[in-house]
Amino acid sequence: MFGHGTGGRPAERLLGRLGMAASDNTILRHLKGGRSEPAALRWPRVLGIDDWAWTKGQNYGTIMVDLETRTVVDVLADRSSASVARWLDCRPGIEIICRDRHGLYAEGGRLGAPKARQVADRFHLIDNLRGRLEQQMSR
Repeated sequence: MFGHGTGGRPAERLLGRLGMAASDNTILRHLKGGRSEPAALRWPRVLGIDDWAWTKGQNYGTIMVDLETRTVVDVLADRSSASVARWLDCRPGIEIICRDRHGLYAEGGRLGAPKARQVADRFHLIDNLRGRLEQQMSR
């Protein structure tokens, strides 16, 4: 529960303060492996794809999230269009892919799930708008 709400390292710090020591790796392993329903039985219809840091500034992976159930479906070891395309190709039924505007995931979506509609996620749209407004206001 803590890992799902806060992520690996913040949950590790919070649990440490509560007297329940657990490493960030253990928390992430429980997040990934603690699904009540095996992923092979039901694939997401609406999928969120984003990158995240295994080691900040050095190692990046890809996280796949079922946006209808708000659960982590899978974590890929790298950040590449080929691995995203392979992952999507094995999972039929994905109708919508919500992603940032980076071309890497757009290409992976086109290759792996050509019939799925790709949309930009709210966070990145708002972040881009904020950046533009800040740029215009500073002039």
